[in-house]
Amino acid sequence: MDRQNISLAGGIAESYQWQKNNTLEIQIRDLPWVVGRVSGGDVAFSFKRVFVKSDSTISKTLARYLCGKERLQSVDEKCDGINYSQRSISLTFPRKLPGIPALLRNSQLAIVPRISVDPKNLNIQDYSKTTGPYRHAGKSSSGHILLKANSGHWNRDKSASTIVIMADDYISIDGKNTPKSYLEFVKGNLDFLPLSNIWYDNSFFAKAIESQPSEVFTTNEMSVAGMVFTKKGFNQMSPKVRRKVSLDIQNQIQRKLKERRKKSKKRKLFGYARIVNQFVAKGAFGSLSNRQIDFLEQEVANGTSVSRNRKTIVGVNPSIISFLKKAIKHNGTYDLREVDKDKRYHLIDVDPGKDALEHPDLIELGVTAGYAESPSTFAHFFDIGLFKAADNKSSFDILDNYLSLSKRERMELFRQIHFDSLFTNPSIIPLWSYPSVAIYRDDWALDISKNSTISPLWLVKKKEMGK
Repeated sequence: MDRQNISLAGGIAESYQWQKNNTLEIQIRDLPWVVGRVSGGDVAFSFKRVFVKSDSTISKTLARYLCGKERLQSVDEKCDGINYSQRSISLTFPRKLPGIPALLRNSQLAIVPRISVDPKNLNIQDYSKTTGPYRHAGKSSSGHILLKANSGHWNRDKSASTIVIMADDYISIDGKNTPKSYLEFVKGNLDFLPLSNIWYDNSFFAKAIESQPSEVFTTNEMSVAGMVFTKKGFNQMSPKVRRKVSLDIQNQIQRKLKERRKKSKKRKLFGYARIVNQFVAKGAFGSLSNRQIDFLEQEVANGTSVSRNRKTIVGVNPSIISFLKKAIKHNGTYDLREVDKDKRYHLIDVDPGKDALEHPDLIELGVTAGYAESPSTFAHFFDIGLFKAADNKSSFDILDNYLSLSKRERMELFRQIHFDSLFTNPSIIPLWSYPSVAIYRDDWALDISKNSTISPLWLVKKKEMGK
């Protein structure tokens, strides 16, 4: 944010415009790295680095558009669609794609100076060279990361100096994996606990608040928890059966959540989850129309039954398995099994065959999309197999079409695929939404968006100093 003009401003990209030959020309702000100045060559190198290293839908799509292939072999390989000068870079596409500027905000396309990258494996080996408000200044043996103000930042706050961040590791408390930062906050050694997803009462947050004079910040309820059909479950169940499973699980979860709310005499620390019937926050980009929401809610209210002849295996996060065991018990239809949370995205796309019944048909999964449009988030949904269009088009076909549309048309396409994934060709089961939560000592002031979990550090200030 440009504080003086109170308007949004680009970081490295100062401005951009489409030329007549389907070329997006981006002007580069005159910025210093710690060594040298940012150039169009840095941007070209950073994009090619991603094209070489990443298998994501975003990198493959951009590589196909700009280089004529989905994968580059080397950052020095020629790419006809990328041309640059000291202060600009030109990206030439087969046709004009209005969605490209928004796609380029994705963090994996962040600009990295070549000098900071290992030339052999292309991994970043030096995080000190940056154009941001703070630069990485080392890591202590105690696990703390030191950030120093970047004196060359184009919009530097003169009062900014040094920030110490605790790099989280986990310890076991009462058999639960707990970030060490919670204990540091309780001891008074930490000023700010970063945003965490909370949908249930969390005793560790409560303990932290009781131990120190502190404030709680919550976003809007933009995170959604639910279940996702794995490749196995999606392929082995017809759309009609998948819809029945969805309705059955939603109906039982809603009953259990309503019971919890009735038993509680007062609203606890962060309240209870809010029941939802779509997979992005209500009112967010691509959320369903009121008519579509009413239709889905009526379906759930009418309920359905799933045959007990087929047992559905559900892989769930160990931290919520006890709640789900109490909620999902219809006719013994569901077999809940613990799954390591780090494997859940991988399991969506695993197709072990009909005989491998140990693999789940469904995976418990949550997403946070925020309220602003993000083509990169949209691409991620397809990359991991989360959303399914009614006609089963490939993720590349859908993304190609998506990026060629105006913003309004992109929202309508996202909304339609969202609805298809819930009803026409079910692949997702939304269950509840919840906010992200931060706790900070009350001698600090936060100015953080309620619609995004991305919070610039320079909007955190000390109250008594006014800085």
